[in-house]
Amino acid sequence: MPKRPRQHQLETESRAAFRSVIPSLWVSRDLDQDYGIDSEVELFDDSGTATGAKFLVQLKATDEQNLKKALRLRITFAKGGYYSSLGLPVLIVRYHAPTHSIFVRWFHSLDPFYGNRTQSGFTFQLAEKDIWGESTAAHIVEDVTAFREVRSPRLSNPLRFSLITEEDEIHGIPAYRLRLKLQQLFSEVPHLVKLTMVNSSSHASSYAISISNQRWEVRVGGSNGFTLHTPHGYVGGKAESTLPYDIMLSIGMALDWHGHPIEGASVITPFWKMSRLAKEPKTAITVAQCLARANQMHSALEIAEEFFRDDETIDAAQIFLMPFLSRQVGKTSSEQDFGIRILNRIAQAVEHRGDRIRASVLNYNCANLLRSMKRFSEAIHHYREAARLDERYLKRSYYLRELAGTLFMSRRYQLAAKLYKQALDIDDDRHVTALYADALMFSGKYLDAEKLFARCLTKPIQPEDAEWELKRFALSWLRQETGLVEQKRRSPNYPSTFKPRELEDNEIERVCKGALKEDALSALAWYNLAGVRHRAGNVDAVANNFLLAALIVPWDLEAWGNVIGLAMHSENVDLFGHSLVAAYSTNGEDFLNHMAERVPENRDKFVATLASVGNILPTRNRDVTLRIHHADLGWDEVHLSHDGNNRKSTDRDI
Repeated sequence: MPKRPRQHQLETESRAAFRSVIPSLWVSRDLDQDYGIDSEVELFDDSGTATGAKFLVQLKATDEQNLKKALRLRITFAKGGYYSSLGLPVLIVRYHAPTHSIFVRWFHSLDPFYGNRTQSGFTFQLAEKDIWGESTAAHIVEDVTAFREVRSPRLSNPLRFSLITEEDEIHGIPAYRLRLKLQQLFSEVPHLVKLTMVNSSSHASSYAISISNQRWEVRVGGSNGFTLHTPHGYVGGKAESTLPYDIMLSIGMALDWHGHPIEGASVITPFWKMSRLAKEPKTAITVAQCLARANQMHSALEIAEEFFRDDETIDAAQIFLMPFLSRQVGKTSSEQDFGIRILNRIAQAVEHRGDRIRASVLNYNCANLLRSMKRFSEAIHHYREAARLDERYLKRSYYLRELAGTLFMSRRYQLAAKLYKQALDIDDDRHVTALYADALMFSGKYLDAEKLFARCLTKPIQPEDAEWELKRFALSWLRQETGLVEQKRRSPNYPSTFKPRELEDNEIERVCKGALKEDALSALAWYNLAGVRHRAGNVDAVANNFLLAALIVPWDLEAWGNVIGLAMHSENVDLFGHSLVAAYSTNGEDFLNHMAERVPENRDKFVATLASVGNILPTRNRDVTLRIHHADLGWDEVHLSHDGNNRKSTDRDI
């Protein structure tokens, strides 16, 4: 006769045992076990009314006699990731067949520190105290309610935190004194949090703070929000004067971790000054990001200014500048002006106390920020201040490149070219070579620029090099049309009577060619000469003239539109593709919208086609690189990406 496997028997027993302990008003529905979840439980109140609250169940049964071993479960990373991705809380249920007992613990309560991680997974540890008892159902209702609340857009303030001090003395502080101090601190933010004392974790609410000499933990909505393990004691000493404030900061970080940065920042800001965690770089990053998400720029800058006064907190001070320097906060002009004033004040104070290296770093970061705001003259001043305070900047290719770019945007092309050349002498880079060629072009060195563009291009032309290839080609056309190899550019004087729509073509051509003798990069001249060539029926000449106008003034959407429209009929087969890429990389969606407006028929289809092309085209890099300099010759680079894929590379040397 067929014999039923023990595993199947265990499964049936565990389901029956679980149904026997949950309240009769709750509804348990079995689910497809292929997905690692055995059932879904819906909660009803005492009157039998549906509450809308649900949770998921993963049942695990065992015949293991040793209870300690039986309460250890191995979970793969894939399954753990799946549980974490679900919108409902997952209750891990362990059925211990030898004692017919049920043990339960929420998956989201896991502390990875105790997970005994391997390459494939980790251990989920239950405890004897997790056995199902008389109050378990009530706790589950409370936990599910809190889980839903913490994932909602708004919290129901004030949040009521339970405090559990697991030992009579915590890092040398009598537990009663720690409780009294925390009560005092909680009373300073009563609209956000309230504190209740409990004797054990079994009586704790879903918002709880547990403190021992080994760790402290903040739970928000039943989930881990912050855990700090202290097996070697409270590092830094002075626990009585700083630990209570650190606990308040950990509450703020926990709230931010669960998607409530405004509440988190509101708990952090009154207490950071006395906290040790705010001064530790690892936790300072978390605090700074919370303030950034809450748009608390003033608080972040206040902390940075305070920490720059002490050599021991310099690293943390630089971290608190990051949200502002990376423009995560400070969006309005008034906020930007305030932030710049604070940076200047910090830099001057640091220089005044004799720390020229750090003062130079502050000026350098301020310069980069101003450059991103298009305040180029101010940026140049701060770049120069950085080099005045630390001459080593003049030997760093990135500094020379950034200053050169700022000078270029200020139309100081010759000096920009000189600095690009110095950057290349330090670090030969193809992209910088193209920028050097660009500066030479606008300095009037047309042949030199053309040759340099040709030298730095690869075959086939990559999309990111489309602008450089167009400039190489356009410079060849410019020299052919004007006979110029180089030129000292001067602003052309167009006559007041120069109104192309009212003039004959020969007069337009005379004025424009005269202007090109003064400045062969006069976009107005090339644009109007294109009109003359168009009326003469010379398609390639028209396209080339419009191309020069577009390259000289790259935000001229009309010129780009004309180039692309004509390129479809040009003998230059690459002109269309390269122009499309260059125009989009400079102007983004504005270019696509402009092109769509030029199409009278089938506009929707054309827009869809352009959008699909735009998805694969490059746009100008919007990532930010921050450099945290050491007092020695090195620095750390932090790359903040607009897509969230941030990365860090450390210890670069001069």
